[in-house]
Amino acid sequence: MAAPGPHQAADPEAVVIAVACMKETAPKPLAGSPPSVETHEEAAELAAARTPEPRF
Repeated sequence: MAAPGPHQAADPEAVVIAVACMKETAPKPLAGSPPSVETHEEAAELAAARTPEPRF
């Protein structure tokens, strides 16, 4: 039996298990991403409150 090529899909059962174990991140921003704002006023408030050192 030949080895599968890079274009072939993974084992379907493994894909289902991997997707089921993934954590939902949709309502949260990605780590390290800048905050999003809807208005210029919100942007000004965030810029004024920002500390000079990043918090990771």
